[in-house]
This record gives sequence, C-alpha cells and structure tokens, in this order.
Amino acid sequence: MIATVVGRILGALGLMAACLYFLVGYFLPEVSGVAWIGATAAIGIAAWVYLDWDALARFFGSRGGREQIMSWVLVIVVAGICMLLMSIAERTDKRWDLTEGRIHSLDERTVGVLGDVPDGIEVSVQAFYVASFDQMEDRKRREFQRLLEAAEATGTSVEFDLVDPELDPLVASRAEVNSNGTVIVTARPSAGGEPRTERLYSPDEQELTNALVRVMSARRSKIVFVSGHGEREPSTPGERGLSQLAQHLRSLGFETGTWNTATEPDLPGDADVLIVAGPTLPLESREAGQIRQWVEDGGALALLAEPPMPGQGDGRTGLEGALLSWGLKLRDDIVLDELGARITNDPSAPIADTFGFHETTQGFDLPVIFSVARSIEEANALPEQVTVFHLAKTGSRAWGETDLEADEVSFDEDEDVEGPLTLIAVAELHREKGASGRVLVAGDVDWLTDGLVVTRGNLDFAARTIGWLGQADDVIQLPPREGGGEGLDLSPLQMLLTVFISVFAVPGAAAAAGVIVWIWRRGL
Repeated sequence: MIATVVGRILGALGLMAACLYFLVGYFLPEVSGVAWIGATAAIGIAAWVYLDWDALARFFGSRGGREQIMSWVLVIVVAGICMLLMSIAERTDKRWDLTEGRIHSLDERTVGVLGDVPDGIEVSVQAFYVASFDQMEDRKRREFQRLLEAAEATGTSVEFDLVDPELDPLVASRAEVNSNGTVIVTARPSAGGEPRTERLYSPDEQELTNALVRVMSARRSKIVFVSGHGEREPSTPGERGLSQLAQHLRSLGFETGTWNTATEPDLPGDADVLIVAGPTLPLESREAGQIRQWVEDGGALALLAEPPMPGQGDGRTGLEGALLSWGLKLRDDIVLDELGARITNDPSAPIADTFGFHETTQGFDLPVIFSVARSIEEANALPEQVTVFHLAKTGSRAWGETDLEADEVSFDEDEDVEGPLTLIAVAELHREKGASGRVLVAGDVDWLTDGLVVTRGNLDFAARTIGWLGQADDVIQLPPREGGGEGLDLSPLQMLLTVFISVFAVPGAAAAAGVIVWIWRRGL
C-alpha cells in the first residue's frame, strides 16, 4: 500500500515535470537546467509505472480507462496541432499586424532602408540582451526582439543576432560589451577594408534605422552654426540656446561645428549646411558675399531671422540682397495669430498648421509653434532657375502687423498683411551642372531654441528641413506611434504560468473531476 501511494505521488510529480519540461523547452529554450527537468519527469513516471503497475493495468483494461486514454490522446493531438501551427507561423515571413498602433510593424521608411543595402556591403546587427526574470530588463529584450522579428520579416539582407551575454560570455567579451541592451551595427565592405561600426544602447526603431543608414553611408553631413553677430549658440543651454537642437542633430548622425567669422575669415571647407540663427547684428558685406557665392556653388543655408523690434533692432541680417536674388523676401512685420492666442494665450506666438507640397512635408501633420515671428514673401520678380516652396503657413485668422509702435493693434486692411502667412520657405537654385544650392528662411529663431524645439512638431520639422538642406538621406525622423496597441506585458514566469494553467491545469482539473465521478459511481 505504501509503495502504491509513493508511486502515485512520484507519478504526479513526474507528469508535472514533463509538462514543465515541454513548456520551458518550447518557449524558453535558452534557460539553463531544462535537461534536469526532463530527467526528473522520466524518473517520476518510470517509478509510478513500476510501483503501481497492477492498478494501471486494471485501469487501462477497463472501459472507463480506455475512454480516459482516448480523451487524453485527443487533448495531446489538439495541443500538438496548435504547436505545429505556431511553429509554421514562426517560420513564415508573412505577417498581419491588426493592433491599433501597429506595434508589430515597421515604419515604411525603415522598411526602405532595410531593403536598400548597397552592393558590396555586408551589414549586421548584433544585440546583447540578458534573458532575465527581472521585469524591466526582460521587457527591453522582448521589445527589441519584436523589432528584430519585424525587420527579418521584410526579407532584408541585414543579418540580425540576438545574444544573451550570460550564456555567451565569450562573444560579449570579444565585442567589449559591459551593459545590457548594447546593440552593435556594423557595415563591412565585401572587398575588404575598414568596417564602419556604431554602438547603441537600448535603441528604438528610429535610432536603429539611422544607425543603419549611417554605417552604410560613406560620410556624414556637417552642420556649421555661424557666430560673431549675436547668433544663438548650439552650445548654450536654456530657453534661448540651441543645445537640444544640436544634440538631436548629432543623434541623427550629423556632425556639428561653428564658424566664428570674426576669428576665421574663410568659410569651413567641410561644411554641408550653414545655419545663421537670429543675428542681432547684420553680417558684413564680405561675409554675406562669401555665403552667397557658397550657396550658388551648391551649398545650403538656413537663415533664421528675427523680426524688427522697437528699441531692439531693425531685424536686418545682411543677407537681404542675397535672398532677393534667390526669390525670397523678409517682411518688416510681426505676425499676430488668433489661433496662437487661444492655445498659448499669446497672439505673438503664431502657429503654422498648414504645410505646402514638398518632400519635407510629406506625412507631416503636427503644428509648429513660433514666438514673435515675421512673415516671408516671394520677390517681385522670381529669378530664373529658382524654385520657391512655402513650407509652413499660419491660418487665415493671422495677420502681419506693420505698425510696430502702436500700443493697441488690430488688423488694418490698408497697411497690414492678411493671412495665411508664410513663416518658413525654401528656395532651390538649379544649376546646369553640379549640385543645386538650397536655402531655408524662417521668420523666427525661437522655434528651434530649447524653450520651444521640443514642443509639438518643431523638432521633427527641424530634422526634416535640415536633412533636406544637407541632401542627407541618412536622417530618418519617424513619427510617434499613435493609438493603443499596448498589449498585455507578461514576464517569462507569468507567461509560463498562464500557458500552464490554460493548457494543462484547467483541462487536467476537468479530467480529474471526471475520474473522481467515475470512481464514485463505480462504488455505488
């Protein structure tokens, strides 16, 4: 009798260990100790069969026992079919993402980058994430694994490898990885040569996409900020500085630098884009001539001009003549906006929510917020071989106030300019041979300062337009995911328990209840 009880206890433990072995081996094969679970299951079941053979023989020989066996065989067959379907689904590239926020899909720009790997370059992504029972660390791993699975489903030639540094310490040591979430993106020329490598830490889709483009690109575009005339500085933090803009440009793969015209007479030879950010003093004619010639030779310029303010300056930049030759003109006004007054309680903080047709505005629908801006218009006679685009405009309830000395302002049909008003415009200078010059003019610099650049669509629009100026296809600014789509986030232990309860515990309890009822009825 004691041997029978012991055998049944060992059998129950063996069956539970077998179920656990199956679940862990299928869902978490990288977890250590799986073989010991399997050995425990085999020993427990073998001991049960040996110690309780007579009872098992009677049970299998009875009609009720045969019915129970058929029920369990049916359960095992159904479970096997489900697992087979899951295995086929994992090995099939076709994916359907029905989540509201499409959290299992990649942005079309990311898909384009993955499908446009240059010939002669082998690109790989090696990610080091620990398979931990710590919920935060495991969430990072699963989020990045989901990103890699979506990338692999595109059929890209980029090689992806997810490594657990605790299971493969030698690989992690060779890669000099010392923190969880390290991702190494590498591009190796097939014909030999020095590979280009970038190291990221827990990157999202945008950071990974830009890193892929940067390692596949031969060089990086360089943004140079002009100084020496009271311009806003990229190294200055605070509401009036441009430090966040400069940091964001560097995170997107740009190099940044400065050109102090007072100490450096010559324009930097490695500049791709010049930014003149709100000069309080006009540039000298020599400096303006240098910039004009540079743009007409194929360079790119972003001029962020402040409006004229009583007692603070007349708003001249020194580049007015060059702008006219490029088909653009800065108005001497201050834009007042009723929409801005409702949203920011400040009529002198206009909002651009209408965008012209241009490659930088495709798919962009966020408002851009300004602070004390002037409007921009086309020159009376548009030069030949110049194309002007009005990128960002206010609504129709804004106007350009020209009476800058008035204590109270209102729209004057005879003097003021009625909206919509252009706040950002670009001009493209077409050349018969060689690169085309590009110019961006904004009637405000504050929209890019630390106080406003992170507001609404300012940073995204800045990245788009500056990337266009530098003709840099290696700047990808992805829109934020909207909508829900935040599924149930379970740790590995919670996932294991959920599957065990739903697949084995509940059906097992039903089967046990059936056995108990059968035994009870036999005793009647």
